[in-house]
Amino acid sequence: MVALISYISTESLSPKNFLKPDRHVEYLFGIVYYLKLRELFGKTGLDEEDEDFISLSASVPASKGDTIELCAGLIDGEDPRPEKTAVQEVLEECGYKVSESSLRLIQVFASSVGLIGNQMTCYYTEVNETLRVPGAGGGLREEGEYIQIIEWPVTKLDDLIEPRADRPGLSASLLYALSWFKTTILPSMK
Repeated sequence: MVALISYISTESLSPKNFLKPDRHVEYLFGIVYYLKLRELFGKTGLDEEDEDFISLSASVPASKGDTIELCAGLIDGEDPRPEKTAVQEVLEECGYKVSESSLRLIQVFASSVGLIGNQMTCYYTEVNETLRVPGAGGGLREEGEYIQIIEWPVTKLDDLIEPRADRPGLSASLLYALSWFKTTILPSMK
């Protein structure tokens, strides 16, 4: 699996490509959504499963399970190089054509430890409007991807990093990448 954090070079200094998948039916039982539903219905223990909860959860709007994630994808094509997948995912999900040489390795680490223990390669890249491909981005509908791109101002980076009750659900890889960006890239921008 690969994941990316991208920075769009503009005067407004807004990092691009934090993703918010639209939670359509395909995603209804995603882990974050499921946990938010349990919280919504006051379920705290793992042994509190019941049919009433399952039937009630089907009537809750999918928007209750929104998460913000990095641009990411499985390495499942003919070319097994993470860089190749990263370039493809930036185009499909974010709408920018970047080169492999523009990718900066952040880290390679284990993710989903305890479940599948897969390896994630995380990159950083910078984009600008000249790299935008008209009509690209938002995911591949034929693969069930419905992605909304979120532009988050660098000046409000701590709003995502710091713990807050009203913060949307974030993936661990996004928190790691944001912290890396804050300590590695941001100081050189000031």
